[in-house]
Amino acid sequence: DAQESRGLGDVYKRQLQHVLPQLFAPGFRASIPGDLCAVLGEAQGVALEADLALAPHLFVVGPTGSGKSQFLRILAKSLTNRYLPTELQLMLVDFKGGALLDGLGIDPWMVANVSDLDSDRSSFWVGLHNLLLERERDPTQLKPRVVIIVDELAEVIRDQAAFLALTSVAARGRSLGVHLVLANQGLSGVPRDLLLNLRLRVALAGVDQVELVQLGGKASALTSSQHPLVSARMIAHQSPDGDFNFAVGLV
Repeated sequence: DAQESRGLGDVYKRQLQHVLPQLFAPGFRASIPGDLCAVLGEAQGVALEADLALAPHLFVVGPTGSGKSQFLRILAKSLTNRYLPTELQLMLVDFKGGALLDGLGIDPWMVANVSDLDSDRSSFWVGLHNLLLERERDPTQLKPRVVIIVDELAEVIRDQAAFLALTSVAARGRSLGVHLVLANQGLSGVPRDLLLNLRLRVALAGVDQVELVQLGGKASALTSSQHPLVSARMIAHQSPDGDFNFAVGLV
């Protein structure tokens, strides 16, 4: 019930006060072996890490205020702390003003970006399409790996060019070293054909329980003591108003 959930949350919050300063110290990065390893948060006192190269695409769901932006910033920063710009490139699609990754010092990794403020977005989607074609024609172009981070997915794919490009990456990107990290407030507006290729799924606190089941998780995954709460916070220098804690459940 709600009281039990609050009590469980208080326990994890006390644990986070001791764990997170170490986990998210300057220069934090994933320590597991792999080709595209990122920090997703903290689980029961240890870092929660994943090799996105094996995923090969990640879907993040959470309502407004649940921590999507913070999650994406932590993931992106942990990647750039581990991989050089010759090993990793980032592309950003941010339909909340384009400032999602500002202040992280990751400009050398950012090769393209587009936002809802841009009047001409077609060149971004054409460039993404050409990236796939070039890598299919020439296997030597498979390095560096490319991670495309998209916030407000349902709004983005209202554009048919965006929908076709992202669906193509979801279907073909794994073998080409091109990976998606897509975030949305819920499942509404996300086509099933696209969702089927998003194998690694993250549900943030506040996700509708019905949607959580549809994502493949259990309805109690974010509140039950039988399932670990995976928690994370903003890196200290990212937030002028202090740290921000949020719950994450892998499904």
